[in-house]
Amino acid sequence: MKKIKISIITISITMLIISLTQDVIIREFQNKQEPQSSLEYFFMGSTAIMGGGLFEWVIWLANPLCLWAIIDLWKGKERAVIKCAIALVLAISFAFWKNILGSESGSMATIVSLEAGYYLWVLSITVLTAGTFWYFKIRKHTTQNEPLGHDALGKHIQTREDFILFLKEFQDNLSKHPDEWENDNLPRFLEAMETYAKDIDGFLQKL
Repeated sequence: MKKIKISIITISITMLIISLTQDVIIREFQNKQEPQSSLEYFFMGSTAIMGGGLFEWVIWLANPLCLWAIIDLWKGKERAVIKCAIALVLAISFAFWKNILGSESGSMATIVSLEAGYYLWVLSITVLTAGTFWYFKIRKHTTQNEPLGHDALGKHIQTREDFILFLKEFQDNLSKHPDEWENDNLPRFLEAMETYAKDIDGFLQKL
């Protein structure tokens, strides 16, 4: 599962980096058409609100939202899906804009066309959103269908949230299949733990 997360994050970030090497739009300002750099908009977007570009700044927020989603995805937190979805909506909504802030004085420029940088930026967020949704769907399916045991424990418990989910599945399994449990009550469970603690040294010495 960790490899899936790495792949999703790597592909998304790679597309973002490539997008920053391209133009994002062509705008017309003061009767002059000019291509605009994705890299310039990426860094200037954070301060657009200071020049009156409130809506431009809101669109730019898709970038920190994606970063936050990547952190949550790495930690195994499902709220990453919501953050990705919001970022994607913000990014796509820009395609419907006709004008954009042209200067810090508040003058507006006309958007003539969207360029490769914009489409690659949207694609990077789309990959992150779809990949994150797919990751958590697979994780949930795998956890529900794979029998509990040492192998499942080693594969899926990487975060505190994974451990909490494992304990919940453990309790559900005991409730639904008590006949499959050798130690189905606390005294027998503690006795088994004591035996295990006594025997573990001998087991390790044989390895």
